[in-house]
Amino acid sequence: MIRERRGFLWLGTYSLESRKYEEGKLFNFEKVLDFAYSDDGLLLVMSAVQKGQSDIFVYNLRTRTFEQITKDFYDDLHPRFINHSSAIVFSSNRINDTLEVDKKAILPGRTNFDVFFTTTKPSPPYCAELQILLISMRLSQWLMILRTLLISVMKMEL
Repeated sequence: MIRERRGFLWLGTYSLESRKYEEGKLFNFEKVLDFAYSDDGLLLVMSAVQKGQSDIFVYNLRTRTFEQITKDFYDDLHPRFINHSSAIVFSSNRINDTLEVDKKAILPGRTNFDVFFTTTKPSPPYCAELQILLISMRLSQWLMILRTLLISVMKMEL
């Protein structure tokens, strides 16, 4: 669980083995908009705010370190691990299919979001940046497209 209290972000975890709830400050982020756990429960993929912009991060719960996946002024939201936590999907209003930093100072007037799929190479601490696939869509169609994408990935594994 991630919550805000006294001007700080707090990350709380519950251990099933010890039956203990532990909580500690989550540094380096202004706000966490959304997050999801990896299949093994050791990583979080987060849409979080740093320096006023939302980006995607992978946070290691054991080492309390993070890797920044996106770094630009576009809105990056709703991240999820897929394919046994070897890939991440997220929605964004970016205008191209790369994770490069765009030099434009003004956001485009787009109201639709696209779904991005990035494959990852699971190596310590965590490695992302192999390929990006853009699937154009409207925000209202996000869940339907994500479901189709997940079914396609599952068929590829067979």
